[in-house]
Amino acid sequence: TVIAPVSIVQQPVDTTLKQGDNGQLTVQAKGTSPVNYQWYHNGTLIAGGTRPTLNILGAQTENRGSYEVHVSNAAGTVVSGSVNLKLMVPPSISLQPRPFTGLEGDSLVLRVEATGSNPLSYQWSKDGQSIEGGQSETLTVDALKEYDAGTYSVLIENQAGSVTSDAAVVVVRAPVAIVSQPQSRLAPTGISVTFAVAATGTTPITYQWFKNGEKITRATSSTYNVSSVGETDTGGYQVQVSNPAGDLISQTASLRVAQPVSIVTQPASTQIRKGQPYELSVVVSGTKPITYQWSKD
Repeated sequence: TVIAPVSIVQQPVDTTLKQGDNGQLTVQAKGTSPVNYQWYHNGTLIAGGTRPTLNILGAQTENRGSYEVHVSNAAGTVVSGSVNLKLMVPPSISLQPRPFTGLEGDSLVLRVEATGSNPLSYQWSKDGQSIEGGQSETLTVDALKEYDAGTYSVLIENQAGSVTSDAAVVVVRAPVAIVSQPQSRLAPTGISVTFAVAATGTTPITYQWFKNGEKITRATSSTYNVSSVGETDTGGYQVQVSNPAGDLISQTASLRVAQPVSIVTQPASTQIRKGQPYELSVVVSGTKPITYQWSKD
């Protein structure tokens, strides 16, 4: 009986699997039968690994490492070359980006932490639109504007798969700014007077009017109307404009009630000699400015 020793005609090769996938390591040998096979993982015998093909089902982290197979028959044993099984792990997020609320001009930093096989790629999005330059773990906006508000997320990818972060809502509040101040008024008694203010900023914007520093009940709109001006309405009017970013007090607008003119001292009749100077005068009271127009006959 002549026994041909075993020899490996095709060595197993390095293999890369995605986590959870199935794979195989294979060797081809020749020699007198029976030919026996025994696979080893990191130097440890694999129970049941006694075929030319080693099946790896649902590859996980513990399957990574080096593999070799011992091939033998009655003439002896030959050991294959060592091959590596690499595992590609899809990305997994360990730290989600957090919501942010701030004012215009603040700095925004959104950060994500992820694990998985390198290289990992990142793409940040705002309201579903990709952000140019947003390709790292951290997204930074140095000076926020109101239009930077929105919903942010990041897509993380590698060769094994992808994952999208939770949505992080960014709220940017613009402080109120008064663009039109209430104006002082001079009005006669009985007429209607309206004070108005115009303001910009993040909504909702609320208003509260004051008279001489005292809050006016139910005066909570951008205008305040005095329906019938009287002496008691004289004073200084201000409005406090507020939004979630803060408060602002307007300039003081004064309301003065105009008093009608009345003649306190009438001009007096008299006789003078021809050629002599003469002065007619009148004394009046009332709100200034007062204008005069003299008439003859």
